[in-house]
Amino acid sequence: MHHLRLRLALTAIVLLCVPAFASAESPFTLSTMPRVDVHAHIRPDWDVIDQYMELRDALKEEHDVEMAMWVSLNGPQPPDLEELKARYNGRILWTISDYKIADGLKFSPQELEDWHKRGVVGFKFYPGWQPGVRIDHPDNEPTFAKMEEIGMIAASPHVANPCGIYGRRTSGWIPDPVVFWQHQRRWENVLAKHPKLVVVNAHMLWLCYSDEQLDYLRYMLTTYPNLNVDIATTPELLYFVDRDNLRDLMIEYADRILFGTDMGTKWFCP
Repeated sequence: MHHLRLRLALTAIVLLCVPAFASAESPFTLSTMPRVDVHAHIRPDWDVIDQYMELRDALKEEHDVEMAMWVSLNGPQPPDLEELKARYNGRILWTISDYKIADGLKFSPQELEDWHKRGVVGFKFYPGWQPGVRIDHPDNEPTFAKMEEIGMIAASPHVANPCGIYGRRTSGWIPDPVVFWQHQRRWENVLAKHPKLVVVNAHMLWLCYSDEQLDYLRYMLTTYPNLNVDIATTPELLYFVDRDNLRDLMIEYADRILFGTDMGTKWFCP
């Protein structure tokens, strides 16, 4: 059931608009389409999650915007998942995460299966800023095979933080473009070996800084039909690419370029 709910998010178009949700009396518009934020960072605190529901009510009342669901990437320890489901009617889904994988992925295949049975919908991992990490290392193969088997989503893996472009540099970004592309190629090795692994890569795989990168993202989406990406954090950077090239990509892969905000609790909670 949890897997099916997340698959709903993965079948949505850009901004996750689903015409079937619009009634005959209310024509499908930007207002009537529900949004699913596949890239949120919600602290596992009931008061905080209540504030997300208050935000949902305010968006509906003040802007006629329907926020249908959030996927929280704020692992590794989720709240009580049964209570989460009961309180919020499935509007908050949770993942577990591993931000330091230099010594291998944190959760064993059996642990992932146990978490999945409890209601966790995905596993986030973050190789993109750690030198020397090989996400395609053979020791990781059992983990990806188990995720394929049970339908656990590779939720917002950060494969390669940007290396900067046109003189831009940001703390935590990869300074060497060679290392950036090494991470990208290693991740492609994983996708090639695990075609049934459903993936939602964060930040358009960071392949959005030039038309050449955008063309490479097009190649990745064409070659690996199990690959999806979210747009979290990227809109402010898309002015680097040609408008028509970006528009064509968005239209061609509208069902696999997903809405995400990267919004964390700190942005609106005191």
